[in-house]
Amino acid sequence: MRRRKKKADRAVLRRRVIILGILALAILVLAILAPYLAPNDPLATNSAMMKAAPCAQFPFGTDKLGRCVLSRVLYGARTSVFASLALVAVSFVVGTAAGILCGYVGGVLDEIIMRIADIFLAFPQMVLAIAVAGILGGSLLNAMIALGITGWTLYARLARGTVMSLKEEPFIAAARLQGLRSAGVMVKHLLPNVAGPLLVNATTQIGTTMIGIAGLSFLGIGVIPPTPEWGSMISEARSYMQLAPWAVFAPAAAVVITVMVYNLFGDSVRDLLDVQSQEQTASAPAEPALKTAVQTAVAEAPKEDVSFIPDSDALLNIADLSIRYSPDPAAIPAADGLSFSLKKGEVLAVLGESGSGKSSLLKAILDPALFGVHTAGSIRLDGEELTALPEAARRRYLGRKMTMIFQDPGAAFQPVRSYRKQLKEMLRDVGLYDPAAFESRVIDTFARLGLPDGARILRSSPCEMSGGMNQRIAIAAAMLLEPELLLLDEPTSALDVTTQKAVLEELEQLRTLTGTAMILVTHHPGVAMRLADRTAVMYRGRIVEYGETERVLRSPENSYTRELIGAIPTLQA
Repeated sequence: MRRRKKKADRAVLRRRVIILGILALAILVLAILAPYLAPNDPLATNSAMMKAAPCAQFPFGTDKLGRCVLSRVLYGARTSVFASLALVAVSFVVGTAAGILCGYVGGVLDEIIMRIADIFLAFPQMVLAIAVAGILGGSLLNAMIALGITGWTLYARLARGTVMSLKEEPFIAAARLQGLRSAGVMVKHLLPNVAGPLLVNATTQIGTTMIGIAGLSFLGIGVIPPTPEWGSMISEARSYMQLAPWAVFAPAAAVVITVMVYNLFGDSVRDLLDVQSQEQTASAPAEPALKTAVQTAVAEAPKEDVSFIPDSDALLNIADLSIRYSPDPAAIPAADGLSFSLKKGEVLAVLGESGSGKSSLLKAILDPALFGVHTAGSIRLDGEELTALPEAARRRYLGRKMTMIFQDPGAAFQPVRSYRKQLKEMLRDVGLYDPAAFESRVIDTFARLGLPDGARILRSSPCEMSGGMNQRIAIAAAMLLEPELLLLDEPTSALDVTTQKAVLEELEQLRTLTGTAMILVTHHPGVAMRLADRTAVMYRGRIVEYGETERVLRSPENSYTRELIGAIPTLQA
């Protein structure tokens, strides 16, 4: 019963939005067609017809100079409606850009822009607009400037708040890890998610802006006569309102009707979106609790080390790496004393229980700043010391040089954009996009991973797919990049055993054909045995056993490794 009522409410709101949208569009069309619809010249005076009552020649009568009121109302719509739309559009663009920039970049820039916005918001908008317009002088442009000084602040604050929550979402992290620059993240990922709610807000601001322009013109510091504008028409006609009430009534009615239509349209769109959003639920992982659990476990970890000899010819060399989630060097590390090397085309499996620091290791290698990780020690990729590079320089390694497949399949993509757009954008950013071969190459990669209907998948978006499908598509995306180093965080955890087998075969083929090195984080020794050349076993933030996979898994030397392998469930006859 409740579901039926909600459906009926949505239907009513949709009809209201459609009807009011048509009326708003009709007002805009009347303004555009004013030169063709006006029966007379709006500026032509007629001394013989001053303050004439409505008649066939002048349907709304005339003013004190004998000018046609209907023609001036129609032409006034061009001034009032066009100026309001233009001002709202400029305020929307400036405010949204400022808000996204502040929310994403933060720091000093955020403080400066937001304090400027606070100063403007400290004054009532109309009072400040009157003061500014009075200083600049009367004109339509000056009236728009006076109102626009504070108009952008609303959009800036709303956009900033939305971006500050969105930038922590996994799909933003995934976009950055694929090598997308900050400007690309803001334009391609944040803007589409911010623009919708702000556009709804903009529709409600059209009427308010129209009243502001009319108010300034009424006070003589906006549009200056004889230019037709509804506020200035009311101001001129109020002195003889008793003799020619139509000269006041017509522009006043135009203001009331237009403002009411645009305000009701904006409110109805907002109400419809609110009803739809109430039916959606969202959940967020409690990552800080996991970090605390990891840090607590590390504090109790045994200080058991394994020997390590650096390899000067390796693609990746990690030496004495310590990982913390706090900038305080005295804080308990999530992992400590990690050392190993990885050659081109080699696969290293990292085994261990949950909370042992496996995923923290991948975060430290990939982008510590993005994940809030603080490192000490050495991470050398292809001879370059990554820990010594500034954040911007380190980001250049993301995408083509190294990338990551997340454990959470929903973290790889933006939920509402099509796979075609996201994969095309990913390849273009790393210089691998070929328009002629794009679709066939992607579809072929999909097919190799057991995704036969590639054309349909490209048209779909991640929110339409299951977790297992998104995981396979994320693996396909990583294969398209052909990185030198591929980090895999439980890549097969969301897949059935048949699909796991196909994915592991494709990963084997990827490293054979392209020489891609891989670090595979997994709980499953069988996956490590199938794919990895060497295996590192982690326990409470430290590597307790390291060596050839065959030796580590079949003849483990460490007691924890033996317990870990012994805990694997087996099928009993």
